[in-house]
Amino acid sequence: MIGRIEKMRAARGEPFWNAEHIAQAKQLRSAGKTLKEIAKEIGGKATEAGVGYALYKK
Repeated sequence: MIGRIEKMRAARGEPFWNAEHIAQAKQLRSAGKTLKEIAKEIGGKATEAGVGYALYKK
């Protein structure tokens, strides 16, 4: 089930956070990257807030 926040972010064109994206973000975060750097690595319209939410939520 997609929540309200996920729908809002999808409408803005941010990537849908699947398990692969989350694993990549967790790996980059443990390597000491900032949320902004992780968003650039993931690409698309990923934002710092989107990365933080995905890491917190999953």
